[in-house]
Amino acid sequence: MLSIIGALFNYSLYPVLVHILNTQNFGDFAVIAALSNQLLGVLLAFNIISIYLVKTQSEEKARSHAQIIQKTLIWLFLLATVLILIASHFLNHLLKVQHVSSFLVLALILLAAVPGVIWTGYLQGHKELVRVGGFNLVAALGKLILATLLALKLGTIGGLLGMLGGAVIGLIFLWFIPGVKLPKLSSLFSKSDPEERQFLFSLKKYFLECLVVVGVLGFLQNYDITLAKVLFSPKAAGIYSGISILSNALYYLCFLLIWIILPEIKINDPVTNHRILRTAYKLLGLLGIVVLVVELILKNSIARLLLGSRFGGQGEVLIFATLYQLTLVALTLYAYYLLVTRRRQVALLAIAVTLSCAVLPLLFISTPLAMIRLLWLSLLVGLCIYWTLLKVVRRVNSR
Repeated sequence: MLSIIGALFNYSLYPVLVHILNTQNFGDFAVIAALSNQLLGVLLAFNIISIYLVKTQSEEKARSHAQIIQKTLIWLFLLATVLILIASHFLNHLLKVQHVSSFLVLALILLAAVPGVIWTGYLQGHKELVRVGGFNLVAALGKLILATLLALKLGTIGGLLGMLGGAVIGLIFLWFIPGVKLPKLSSLFSKSDPEERQFLFSLKKYFLECLVVVGVLGFLQNYDITLAKVLFSPKAAGIYSGISILSNALYYLCFLLIWIILPEIKINDPVTNHRILRTAYKLLGLLGIVVLVVELILKNSIARLLLGSRFGGQGEVLIFATLYQLTLVALTLYAYYLLVTRRRQVALLAIAVTLSCAVLPLLFISTPLAMIRLLWLSLLVGLCIYWTLLKVVRRVNSR
């Protein structure tokens, strides 16, 4: 429940900012937030790895190994921060963002996210969902308050700084709340020993698999916003970003179901796992039906009510954006299940879906509506390709 309230706070920020910022500035904020979500999607791989460590190792050993991963990630993201700053002028030109300093704030947001991802994955593995929910709630409320206040004074940069501030407040809250001992940050500056290097090397294939799968699926979650920013005018991209943000709220609400389900997965118990997955998909399907029925009935009124008159007449775009996000959540749930149970076909699923989304929309895009419609169909095509290839591989192996 705490995480659900946190998700509502998180995405109530966008309707608030759309009334504070003009269309182009909101488009800039949305695309930087989208880039943040896409890059943080890669970090979720280590959330899954943390859950896996807790389920397969003792508490002390799992915490020690989580600290090793945390330290490595922070140094890698420090390097990524430098690379983002170097590429900021190119990104600024490509995405038509007004302020280059937006990319500096983006880099800091990414850096602050590393401990949060490791810590919440570790706590989810221990089923401390109340503590995780408290973190999500406090961080989201901090972002809402700070981003709103700072956006009034500093515009797009203020909104992004508010997101950074909320993330830091959430980390402070999580550190001081009692419960299972968290991986320490103090190990960041300690010298790596042979045991650390051996541990990282022993799981290199699993790390790579998690990074690829979670990274590409996380990229697809905000791919529509980034694509619209590249292909359409700043005004058209800004309007589409507002509509997409509404469907993104549904994505994150449904995504909470994944983090509730994953700690319940048993590594060597497929019967229990399949029962859990069936229940999860029933809940996801019921929620999707309810949302789509409401959108079909109200259609153009929802966007106008939540975002303002500038976003009227976008009902059909919202419906397909919702279908895209719901389908993506369903695919992500199955992919994460395959990762936690270390099933190798997960890479095939991620590759098939990603290639489909990368190729098909670019062939026929003319309007934002055509773009999101094709993106949704691309997910379905990628899923069909995956099932077809999987059946072929199984038949070949059975001979």
